Amino acid sequence: MKYSSVVIIGPPGSGKGTQGEKLAELASVGHISTGDALRRQESSPLGKKYQATLAEGEFFPDHIAMQLVRQEIEERGYTHNHLIFFDGVPRTVRQVPSLDEIAQVLHVISLHTSDEDFIRGRVWRRNTRKYDRNLDDTKRRIREYRELTFPVIAEYERRGVPVSHVLPNQSIDNVYQQIVDALKKNPETMRWFL
Repeated sequence: MKYSSVVIIGPPGSGKGTQGEKLAELASVGHISTGDALRRQESSPLGKKYQATLAEGEFFPDHIAMQLVRQEIEERGYTHNHLIFFDGVPRTVRQVPSLDEIAQVLHVISLHTSDEDFIRGRVWRRNTRKYDRNLDDTKRRIREYRELTFPVIAEYERRGVPVSHVLPNQSIDNVYQQIVDALKKNPETMRWFL
């Protein structure tokens, strides 16, 4: 039996983790962030091997992402009664079938904003002497998101999975309420939000 899940997709810094954590406060709802999971593995051989990859915001191998997902589900004690929010996976269309082996994706939440808003927010928050490097890194991450992750949304739409687009450049509570409202309208996910 597969786990019931919702995928949260958005560029780095769009609030995926914030919303996943907030949603996980509800009973029978869980949140798995592959980035957070790898950071918790920092001192393990796996964590040491991929720490530089994670620090640079690079993608780590698909099999590692799925290994982390399985490990997190087990360690957190999630059952098939939970609705699991995935943040950081799938990051590529190639990862979609791998996630299919573990979970049934019932809904996709797209937290998307304009490139200009994203750059302004990322650089503003990280206003350091390394401004140019941060700007270059941010532009690279946007390009990678557009080329590799954004197509995941179209793949789920092609499969008939409901996709809700929520603008993340509003208050955390407004974004949260829009996500909950969208999931209440989906017959597959509504029971977790009644």
